[in-house]
Amino acid sequence: MSDDPERDVELPPEPDDLMARYGASLRRITALPELPMRRAALGETLNSLDDEEAVWWLDQLVRGALWGRSPEIDAMLACADWLVRLDPDDDYERIQSMYLAAVDAERESVLLLLRDPPPHRGLRVGARLPEVRLPLERDVSIGERRSMARGQDRQLLQRLLLDPSPLVIDKLLENPALTIEDVLIVATRRPTLPELVLMLARKPRWFKEHRVREAIVQNPFAGTGLALKLLPTLHVQTLRRIRNAGDLHPTVHDAAGLLVRLREERTAPWRV
Repeated sequence: MSDDPERDVELPPEPDDLMARYGASLRRITALPELPMRRAALGETLNSLDDEEAVWWLDQLVRGALWGRSPEIDAMLACADWLVRLDPDDDYERIQSMYLAAVDAERESVLLLLRDPPPHRGLRVGARLPEVRLPLERDVSIGERRSMARGQDRQLLQRLLLDPSPLVIDKLLENPALTIEDVLIVATRRPTLPELVLMLARKPRWFKEHRVREAIVQNPFAGTGLALKLLPTLHVQTLRRIRNAGDLHPTVHDAAGLLVRLREERTAPWRV
């Protein structure tokens, strides 16, 4: 023992730099008021990290959200929104490098965010969705239907919810007259096209709705990669149902089971 009592005091360990930056970035992201702003800030954060750090960051975020921590829940929604908007072509190298880093680090929760299997179900080869039936005595062009999708006529809007054109659905989903019950028709439609569901997922107004995200995940015609990205934003009770649900891609079942297990184990993904 030394003669200097202050030198005998056991000092706490230095905080992990990555953990400190993680906390600071969470505070910055969640301080922003709107989902698009949070999405942009989260993207900036991930793009500033190398691949090993980015997959650690994502793993920490997923687990924190599963454990019910409010900052992580908010940031996880922004993260899913960011992932949904990644372009498979333009962002391929970044996705691939993060995926390989997640494989090396055995971060299963991150792997599920980056996987993109084909939809569990789809239209037969050569088949098309039926044309929408409007209460008019003539054919209506896509341009006219897009114009109608901006209107207030409830009868027309409800018919257009079944339109097969992504251009029409895109315009319709921006109509402030739509209700969540209307949008759930798009989310649950079977059969449907993956691009129609993806278009819904890219609308911030509706993406924030838990019921919409849950409906998308449980639609076997939606993109499986999209469903995997949305799973960590769902309540654990919902994840338990999805884990045991029928007619979903096996990867979705397995991913829901993994998230439930992580929630129950509450293991911390400390950097190694």
